[in-house]
Amino acid sequence: MRPSWLVTHTTTLAIRLATSIIRPLRSKIGDAPLTNLFDNLPDRAENESVEALLARPDVRIERIVSYGHTTPADSPYDQDHDEWVLLLRGSAGLWLDGAGERDLRPGDTVLIPAHCIHRVTRTAANEPTIWLAIHFCRPESP
Repeated sequence: MRPSWLVTHTTTLAIRLATSIIRPLRSKIGDAPLTNLFDNLPDRAENESVEALLARPDVRIERIVSYGHTTPADSPYDQDHDEWVLLLRGSAGLWLDGAGERDLRPGDTVLIPAHCIHRVTRTAANEPTIWLAIHFCRPESP
């Protein structure tokens, strides 16, 4: 069972994404090339692949491809912005401070609030693990 705060925040983020990013882009798409997140996957490498799909002052959308990669236990993430992730393919383990470790499978989403210490404990070793990550950045103050 997913905590109600997670469902509420995930729904809110999805609505915010649709209204603040997708709709304004519709008028600009025109002849933009069609892309597929499962095409042109990088080969296995020492580090996971992080590809920016969209970058604006308030949001960054990334495709992340992992092949057995993890976050070192002594170097967890502590970001100053919220991050929403969707596991598209493969499997992963994600540890969140205060919530513990959870197993992720395709279709699972997680909202990681700003300054929530977290790390990836495992990703599938025998296939690519593909993530869609949306970072809700805070624009720099003038």
